[in-house]
Amino acid sequence: MADQKQNIILVVDEEPQILRLVRLILSRDGWRVVCARSIREGIRLCRRAPGRVALALVDALTAEAHGPDWLDGLRAESEDLKVVLMSAGAPPDQPAPCGFVAKPFSPDVLCETVRRALGRNARAAGR
Repeated sequence: MADQKQNIILVVDEEPQILRLVRLILSRDGWRVVCARSIREGIRLCRRAPGRVALALVDALTAEAHGPDWLDGLRAESEDLKVVLMSAGAPPDQPAPCGFVAKPFSPDVLCETVRRALGRNARAAGR
């Protein structure tokens, strides 16, 4: 599926080891991944991305995720952007726009959550 290879997943988390892990898992599932340690950095990456950022996977405990405008800031760069929240704690008080994944997560759970948010049943690489 050619359009899937052009879609990008933005991962926002303050922890570098989480960014590396999520990038590894999603890359192995066939996705192009960009990582940011803040929502502000994520917005900049969306602007410069060499393709369409289709989904943002955002740590709900990231400092900038507590204000009401963070989602609008991301969606300003990609109007139909899907957003999945992740957290090591309880699900956030704010509604998760397209899903929620609890840390720690298995690779299968993470990939399935991303696929479901994007409305895809098959693996990202078209397998």
